[in-house]
Amino acid sequence: MNNSEVLNIEYPLLNDYVIKFVFAHKKILEEFLKLLEEFLKEAIATHIKYTHAQKLIMAPYYELKNYYGDVLSVTNDNVIVSVEVYNTFSEKEYKKSLCYIARIYGNQLKKGEEYSKVKKVIGITLYNKKIRLKMDEVLEEYKLTEQITRVKTNDEMTLFLIDIDKLANFTYNKCERLREYAKLLKKRWLSEMEEFIKDKEDDEMFQETVAYVREFLSDPKNHDVLDHYASDVANAKIEGYDNGFDEGHNVGFGKGHDVGYDEGHDVGYDEGHDQAKKSISKNLINAGIDKETVAKCTNLSISELNKLLVNN
Repeated sequence: MNNSEVLNIEYPLLNDYVIKFVFAHKKILEEFLKLLEEFLKEAIATHIKYTHAQKLIMAPYYELKNYYGDVLSVTNDNVIVSVEVYNTFSEKEYKKSLCYIARIYGNQLKKGEEYSKVKKVIGITLYNKKIRLKMDEVLEEYKLTEQITRVKTNDEMTLFLIDIDKLANFTYNKCERLREYAKLLKKRWLSEMEEFIKDKEDDEMFQETVAYVREFLSDPKNHDVLDHYASDVANAKIEGYDNGFDEGHNVGFGKGHDVGYDEGHDVGYDEGHDQAKKSISKNLINAGIDKETVAKCTNLSISELNKLLVNN
């Protein structure tokens, strides 16, 4: 992979590797947490003593991952802040985020240390493409709550789930800059990021964020990571196609559509679902199902179905 190919790769900022590199820079992470404070309505001491990003979660070091999430920081007020990012978010990722903050909280002390020294833990999970979860808000907050009176709460562990898709369109007037940063996080191409910040020349956070993305993509030491990512995307798309097609035949069109949809999003982005739906549609029509029924079930138009048959 040459340098020009690397800089033009579809490599979203929310990707695991890039976000670690960007948020490993203490200044960027501090600025991001400051933007979040008003939105979360939670005081986060944004002066960070140190930050640890899981840089070792790269080929060939996948087995070295621990339970600290993508980026782990300790503030001057001794609050532990864990930032985790997902490009798809299902029940598995939700439980994963709960495991992270619980493990962080429970593993702070060494044998013999006083429990009074345990630090407060704040988990911040950013995600795109929610799958099969009934979470309709841009922000969801989880704390330990006393279930009888519903009054007593424990602030020792807090988990915030933030939907980046919804945040990018959030209209709360005090979050304009955070909303713009969410839009930047959603960009898939470096060229799109650079175009987006052209009118933000005086905003150091935006400029430095894109500069760090450019640095990561340009560094030859990261090219193996980029190759693995490109390979994973290609394999995920193929898996999305195959899973959607096979499930449709094995368990019926209705369930096949649902599974194909979810698998396509989970491992192959939208292309897997689209290809699976089109493949299933052609097979159904070829099997004698009328086009009107197929169109109703798949939300494909009659003209789209006709094009599929022409290209068949």
